[in-house]
Amino acid sequence: MKKIILSAFIIIVSVGFSNAQTATGSTQTKSRLGTRTETITSDLTQKLSLSPAQQDQVKTVFEQSLAQIQQVVETNNSDKHLANDQIQTLIQQREVALQNILTPQQLSLYHSSASK
Repeated sequence: MKKIILSAFIIIVSVGFSNAQTATGSTQTKSRLGTRTETITSDLTQKLSLSPAQQDQVKTVFEQSLAQIQQVVETNNSDKHLANDQIQTLIQQREVALQNILTPQQLSLYHSSASK
């Protein structure tokens, strides 16, 4: 879990700092977020044996979560403490959403694979 959170945070922060807020930068950010979402969904599908319905739900959760995290990074670029607090809240919300999608066994596997 910590690795996924840390990876997502690092990617979002690096994307936020590297892209100017232009139409091209926005398109690149969406593309990177989409690629990251696809990778996460694919990895979780393989590790947790997600059903097609779960795949769609997990993809939606991560699309929304990563986009919200990106927005927080861009909005609070100068206040990293505030950004971190808001990101932690978004991660907790994502966790609640995943608890409603995954079976208890899948959730256990998700937590154990994320902590490695």
